[in-house]
Formats: sequence, structure tokens, C-alpha cells
Amino acid sequence: MEEIEVRHFSIKECELKLIEYLLQHGNALKKMSVGPDLNPSACERILSFKRSSEDCNVVLHKAKQYC
Repeated sequence: MEEIEVRHFSIKECELKLIEYLLQHGNALKKMSVGPDLNPSACERILSFKRSSEDCNVVLHKAKQYC
């Protein structure tokens, strides 16, 4: 799998754990897109997750109220 898009994200702990798992085990992953309504702390946390693929680009869609 090279690309993952996570929509309807509600920032629950189980969802963050899933994203962390996918980034850590997605050896061929090139892009992960998460959103659309992320708050700044969720963005920081997701960006801190280790990635098994050096080529993986993480795209975060912040909530309009935080832009």
C-alpha cells in the first residue's frame, strides 16, 4: 500500500494509535493524508510518530478555526 487517506477523524486515542501503527509498519507508504478537522496538538502528535518509510509524506488538514 502506497497511499492512505483518513477521513472523518475524531481525534480519539484508538485512531491515533492506528495512524501510528500504519506509519511504523507501512514500509512502502509514500503518502498519508489525515483530516479534515485536526487541532494543533493532534497535528504535533501525528508528526512525531516514527515512520518505517523514509519516503512517506504526511499531509495534515487542520480545522479552519485553527488556521
